[in-house]
Amino acid sequence: MKPTSLLGQLPVDKFLSEYWQKKPLLIKQALPGFNSPVSAEELAGLACDADVESRIVLEKDGLHPWELRSGPFQESDFADLPETHWTLLIQDIEKHLPELCWITDLFDFIPDWRMDDLMISYAADQGSVGPHLDAYDVFLLQAEGKRHWKINTDTTRPLKKVSDTTLDIISNFESEQDWIVEPGDLLYLPPGVAHYGIATGECITCSIGFRAPSHVDMVQHFMHLILDSIKPETLYQDPLLVLQKNPHELTKQSIQHLWKTVEQYLSASPSLINHWAGTLLSEGKQAFQAQHLEQTKPLSGFFEQWQNTGVLYKNTALKFIYMHTETGLHFYIDGQHLQYSDELLPRAEWICASLQISWQEFTDHADKNELGSVFYDFYQKGFYYFL
Repeated sequence: MKPTSLLGQLPVDKFLSEYWQKKPLLIKQALPGFNSPVSAEELAGLACDADVESRIVLEKDGLHPWELRSGPFQESDFADLPETHWTLLIQDIEKHLPELCWITDLFDFIPDWRMDDLMISYAADQGSVGPHLDAYDVFLLQAEGKRHWKINTDTTRPLKKVSDTTLDIISNFESEQDWIVEPGDLLYLPPGVAHYGIATGECITCSIGFRAPSHVDMVQHFMHLILDSIKPETLYQDPLLVLQKNPHELTKQSIQHLWKTVEQYLSASPSLINHWAGTLLSEGKQAFQAQHLEQTKPLSGFFEQWQNTGVLYKNTALKFIYMHTETGLHFYIDGQHLQYSDELLPRAEWICASLQISWQEFTDHADKNELGSVFYDFYQKGFYYFL
């Protein structure tokens, strides 16, 4: 059962105003009785899959200190590992195992478009990825065993990096606060807080990361939309050109006219800004892009398959975003835009949030005709699927 709050007695609005992107927070027993959703053996099995992003970090007994190995791995790779001081990390695990989405759903007090992924790591005794800092917000949920966390919030202190490794490990890390966490404990770290987690015995940790687009990505994405709207054959014009004394001089008047030509495209309409935000924030990782169906079935065939299989499943690897404007209801999924009547607005959150929708649940809705066209479109584009 989903808890009423992961934050204990701390109200969500107080967490957002006092801690989010500001300072760390440790919540003891945020999930009492929590057990790891996957075993070490299952994580090792996933690491052998070529479609899964996996890494092993060896602090010692490797080719060099803090050696990074990238998957996919073979079973023999694990047999050759030392008994201590190594960590296995599996990225985007909720996209490969949709049944684990309930963990990321616990953090729905943060907008879903900020969610990056659920990473789960197994560490042998004394295993670690070294002291480092991240450029994103992260919640660290202890799932099995114990881990010793050390942090430093001083962002003004110059940091030195360990040489001879591809990992960004801090060589001059000094602990400012430290805790021993147990299963069910939750540690929140804002961006830029240096942290160092060391396994005390074998342990498994869930890392729920929240990324934000960089300013470069935001501007670049917007400029792509602008450039796509300009006809390539449109050229600069200066019909009011006047004679100037020195033909090699670039005058202030010319510069102003040049800039006005560019500036007209930067005054974006509200609809373009909405489209920019929706496509930018719904774009997922390239490895998990939706696959359109090459051969589509008619609407009647779609309904027939849904009735026969019983359940329509959401592609949990994709970002589902909606917005309501004066022009209607807009869905942005995997960087794609679909528009529908605003009569479906009461169903928008349900459509985006449901991991699976049964045929019975669908037919119970009075507006199933309108909903049917939405799910049919989503199915054809690979946003939903049948087993």
